[in-house]
Amino acid sequence: WGRGNLAVAAGGEIVYPTACLCVVASVRAQAPTQRFFAGHTAPVTAVALHPSRGACASAQAGVTPYVCVWDVATSQPLATLRGVHSVGIRAVAFSTDGRLLASLGADVGHSLAVYDWAESLLLARVNAGPEWIAALAWSPDGGLATAGAMHLKYWSLQQQAQAGGAPAQGGLAAGSTLVGRSAALHEMRAPTVFLCVAFTARGACVTGTAHGEVQLWEAGSLARTVRAHPGAVHAICVQGDAVITAGRAPKIGFWSAELDSLGTLNLRAAVDALQDDLGRPLGASAAALSVRAVATDGDRVFVGTRAGEVFQVA
Repeated sequence: WGRGNLAVAAGGEIVYPTACLCVVASVRAQAPTQRFFAGHTAPVTAVALHPSRGACASAQAGVTPYVCVWDVATSQPLATLRGVHSVGIRAVAFSTDGRLLASLGADVGHSLAVYDWAESLLLARVNAGPEWIAALAWSPDGGLATAGAMHLKYWSLQQQAQAGGAPAQGGLAAGSTLVGRSAALHEMRAPTVFLCVAFTARGACVTGTAHGEVQLWEAGSLARTVRAHPGAVHAICVQGDAVITAGRAPKIGFWSAELDSLGTLNLRAAVDALQDDLGRPLGASAAALSVRAVATDGDRVFVGTRAGEVFQVA
């Protein structure tokens, strides 16, 4: 299961990929149902919901990968974005206003692209760096962050200038520029790998590391580090003023936006309490307790695991 590839749509369904399909599963109904988006020709490697939670972006592997944006309620395509990436697409994310879409390639240079997706218009493209890069996220102020192996970089999208230096009419246009700056990684005690990244509502950056740490970054500087998990942190989900983290160890952490602990949930105990339709314990392997994605709608919390299972745990 890819990191972050789980979301809760506006209608309460969960959205996740399996092979070349995207699944929209209703889990609240008496008789659970599924419907599918089948617009991909290779395994789906990344999904992200529009802020309205009514549209989804999905991306795929392969030498000529592309991004589809589609309506969650109808599974009808809204846009197809091609021609930038090769070797697959690792992550996609909508801007907080929903107008822009970013995609991160799995190629050597880790191509980073930003689109006006409704117009199928590529606004900017840049190579994010040669380091292994795992994740990206938008900040509320319209910036981007990419995270990976000793890589945490902030990107701003600068307007294309007309002749004479004036901004293009209407703001961003094709040919705009992505300008990056690195976070103050020298402030860390030791080198690390960032596996996931997100932003709080007030614009602070939150990262999860391969060493079990969750970190808070303010204006590019390290503001706080907490030892959150005994194993790698693979998933961060921000909902309002709360931060949810999960990873390799069977534990889910709940935090304030300042990373004060709000409690934990023992995933092993939560899963062992689940039963199938015949009342039998579901049980779970160790792989099933290694979380790769967390999603919430404010009322329920779902996790997606390395074993390809989805559990509602709260």
